[in-house]
Amino acid sequence: MDTGQTDIIICLRVNGMGAPRAFDASVIRRIGFPNVSYGEDYAVALRITREYKVGRIYDSLYLCRRWKNNTDAGLSVKKQNINDLYKDKLRTAEIEARKLINKGKPLPDSNRIFAEFNGGKDLSLSLLCQSLYDSQKKSWPQLAAACRDLASVQTRKLSGEKYKVILQYNPARAVSSGAAVDKESIKNRPCFLCENNLPREQLGCFIPRSISDPLQSRADFRQAFYNRLPAT
Repeated sequence: MDTGQTDIIICLRVNGMGAPRAFDASVIRRIGFPNVSYGEDYAVALRITREYKVGRIYDSLYLCRRWKNNTDAGLSVKKQNINDLYKDKLRTAEIEARKLINKGKPLPDSNRIFAEFNGGKDLSLSLLCQSLYDSQKKSWPQLAAACRDLASVQTRKLSGEKYKVILQYNPARAVSSGAAVDKESIKNRPCFLCENNLPREQLGCFIPRSISDPLQSRADFRQAFYNRLPAT
């Protein structure tokens, strides 16, 4: 088995790493597979080579057959270009990540990045938020349940001579509204905004500092996302 660094260079220059591939389950659970129908194994292989050496077995281990519906068989030029563009993006992202590592700069947690906002060149901020919201409701059961609870909230309006009051009946809020708020409890409670304390399923969108006004983009992102939440 060859575990030289040559394999890493090859992985960054060509469109694949050969098959079959075997991964350590604990590594895959930490890194995860991108939710795409093409190139997900290549993406994982690239990501793994950032931290680990790659072993290559040159002996033939199995026979395979090619058929008309293979992902890389009989593709149109347009489809080939789409596939190549995706892998080009994977390579570019990996090279940029390694540049940051070489400079000693922290990397964003790729496991928590749903998509990268590029200033609206490919997708508007509003549509990106909608896509994130829809995806999270499918992959994050706690969020899906909270959205159902929010949609079933009951309200009642009361009006007086000089005032108006809206009463809200939301039993699901009892967990947070009844939480202890004394000084000691708050001190011992993990910060729910810190990345290490976020739910495992929670994702976000990455806004690079290269965006002309990153702070405004982040504010716009929050507003666009909240505008997608169901009204009560």
